[in-house]
Amino acid sequence: MIFGIGLSRTGTTSLHHAFEILGIRSAPTSVALLFDPDDEVLGLYEAFTDNPIPFLYQRLDARFPGSKFILTTRDLDDWLRSMEWLFGEGLDRLDRRTRRLGRQVHRLLYDLRRFDAEVLTEVYRRHHLEVADYFEDRADDLLTIDVTRSTHDPFAAICGFLGRPHPGQPFPHSNAS
Repeated sequence: MIFGIGLSRTGTTSLHHAFEILGIRSAPTSVALLFDPDDEVLGLYEAFTDNPIPFLYQRLDARFPGSKFILTTRDLDDWLRSMEWLFGEGLDRLDRRTRRLGRQVHRLLYDLRRFDAEVLTEVYRRHHLEVADYFEDRADDLLTIDVTRSTHDPFAAICGFLGRPHPGQPFPHSNAS
């Protein structure tokens, strides 16, 4: 199993599409795990990204020993701008049901009803510190990568980490705000 444990808006959708290009069955959504962390969806795919995966990685690691974990990251200020968009315009453009689910996710995972840069900065920093601490002695199990930067080829790092051949095409940059 492969788990993308980066917070939302750090390239998680791009990572999902990259998995598909690499021939890895990647779940289009992991939201079912928010309500049941043992949902049967875990048996249907080889890879999972986006919420709530970043908040379940320790439990998933215990359940699926030998899994690989990819922490997508991005510049904190860029991430905050993207999260501000997500909490406002990003949700507003969705249909009523999806918007309601998005707000529920924000409350459950971030304990927020509205964008709050201070709270989200703490969530971001705490998450990265906890992941680094958790995988401190397991460098072979964790790849940390900023897929939003155009100065490198994310596929090279991801393929090397997963032991897969490079697909010979550009990395997909999806869902940019």
